[in-house]
Amino acid sequence: MLLHLLYEEETAQAMVQSTVDVFLAEADEADGDIAFWDTHGASEQRYYNTICIFAGGNWDVRVEMDALMGLPEDRANLCEVEFEQADYSWGNVLANIAIDIPGTTFVLGEADMAASITVNTIREKLTALNSDFGLENPLVVNVVSCGEPNAPPPWMPYRRARTP
Repeated sequence: MLLHLLYEEETAQAMVQSTVDVFLAEADEADGDIAFWDTHGASEQRYYNTICIFAGGNWDVRVEMDALMGLPEDRANLCEVEFEQADYSWGNVLANIAIDIPGTTFVLGEADMAASITVNTIREKLTALNSDFGLENPLVVNVVSCGEPNAPPPWMPYRRARTP
């Protein structure tokens, strides 16, 4: 959300590219085993959502971003509105935790996939978050494979109990 405010354009675009590359890698790992009925969006969907919301935050500059990395024109026409919705939802929350000096409130905890692209990307993002945000209490981020693509969080009471 705040990428457009916190980073130079080139850096922000590189960060988004890195993030969406992870979504594509996860989609490849899923090998077609995707529960479209699930509450957690498919990696491909997260890919397009991220591109659209990011582009919508500075449309005049980002509209050419590699032709919006494959985003269909019908969807691209909604990106500015999608950014406004996301900014309305998260903008104030993120602004309230912005800090002027680096902190260490975002911590990588358990990571049983130490060499995976997901863990490396999360580690990189946590370092960036610590440079710009501080929380009242530390937030430990654990990355644990459940062996299931696009699995819902373990705290969901109906975790895979229902079928479509």
